[in-house]
Amino acid sequence: MLKRRFVTVSAAGNKIQKGMRVLYSKLKKEDSPGFTCSLLIVALIAGILIIGLSFDVPVGILLLINTAVLTVSSLMLGVSYDRIEQGILKGVKRAINCVLILVLVGTLIATWIQCGTVPMLVYYGLGILDVKTILPVTCLLCAMLSVCIGTSWGTTGTIGIACVSVGVSMGIPVEICAGAAVSGAIFGDKISPVSDTTILASSTSEINLYSHIRAMLKNVIPTLALSTAAYYFVGVRYAGNAMDMSLVQEVRTTLGGQFHFSPLLLLPLLLIVCMSITKKPAFPTIFLSALLGSLLSVLIQKNNLADALTVMNTGFISDTGSTIVDTMLTKGGISSMMSTIIVAVLALAMGGVLDEVGYMRAIVQRLIPHLKSDRSTVLATVGIGIGLTLLCSNYFVVMVLLGSLFRQVYDDRDIHRSILSRSMEDAITPTIAIIPWNTSCIYYTELFGLTSQTWAFYAFFCWGNVLFSVGATILGFFIRKAASEEEKLPNAL
Repeated sequence: MLKRRFVTVSAAGNKIQKGMRVLYSKLKKEDSPGFTCSLLIVALIAGILIIGLSFDVPVGILLLINTAVLTVSSLMLGVSYDRIEQGILKGVKRAINCVLILVLVGTLIATWIQCGTVPMLVYYGLGILDVKTILPVTCLLCAMLSVCIGTSWGTTGTIGIACVSVGVSMGIPVEICAGAAVSGAIFGDKISPVSDTTILASSTSEINLYSHIRAMLKNVIPTLALSTAAYYFVGVRYAGNAMDMSLVQEVRTTLGGQFHFSPLLLLPLLLIVCMSITKKPAFPTIFLSALLGSLLSVLIQKNNLADALTVMNTGFISDTGSTIVDTMLTKGGISSMMSTIIVAVLALAMGGVLDEVGYMRAIVQRLIPHLKSDRSTVLATVGIGIGLTLLCSNYFVVMVLLGSLFRQVYDDRDIHRSILSRSMEDAITPTIAIIPWNTSCIYYTELFGLTSQTWAFYAFFCWGNVLFSVGATILGFFIRKAASEEEKLPNAL
């Protein structure tokens, strides 16, 4: 009898002890560092990134160092290692979607080159376009495809490569051509209804998807128009240079001799456009287009099936004897994406600690009470969004944090939530493309074989969109007051 009571009491004691541990864990999780402490730690890791990059230290190493700095700092503040590790794991878990897209984009690039789709676009593009029009056409073509497929990576890795290759063949520096391609791709990524950034911004703001897109159009359309005009005038500068027609002829002759061209080679492009227009998920869309590319490689280019599938992993390796053609076409494959994938995981691990421990939340919450007008609220959203993007290097973390912190602020000021979602996208989507330690910037740099970050200056749309957004807000333009509650339904038609 006593033994039975002892067991019962022990079991009850264990439950109480377990409950206290859970409660203590929750209380600890709700604790966050103070404003001054958070500001100092954020300034420290920002300094490490800036100084390290100025000395050409690899981005992956800097992210590892910063994660270690955050870990030590958090432990000194009394945060348990389990909680820090939980933040790292949460961050890495968020990288899964990014990793899968990178893998699929790698296969898409390789198969589109091997089957002849990209070479055919370059071949005929060299025969039609001229120096004055190649840059604005590159921007607009990438914009249209990106709107359809909802991914800037897939756009730059396919039609972007083709357009940049044509521009380089005409004597325009690769940095300028790459900037035009990225500008168009980011424009489409911002307003595409199948883009993950567009969907996430509207969802975290709890606003109708198409209300969000309509709000963005007021900023992005003028910015795209100005960017396209700027690319035309930049192209005019190079029109006076003597085009190396022998080089153009070498490229066309080499491509024509290496590949068989057919209208069927447009099918992978048409497939990805049609599936995106009908709002099919991104993963099967990109993968099916890559498989179709492999099939066309067998049927039209007469490659064997084993080689057509192997190239999806290893990438396409061109060996034509022409240096410019081989440089242009040796791209793609899962293996080519590994360095970018590693940086993505490390960046999200660092962002996970910043988010879990609450450094950024402590800073933002301190600033919110000082917002006294509609303009200052929108400007703060853009400014804080850029700052968080510089530090967290991940749009998912930043958008979720901004949405949770600013939704009530916008409601209290009676500002329509589409202005919140638009401001988040204006701050985040263009910025991630030109931050040197961000996955997107690293991807573009490696994709186009660039050796420096100077190309980011020529991504006119990316920084132009931010400047236009800030300027319009200062002047009081496009700040809409709240409407009916129905528009707060995320993704409602």
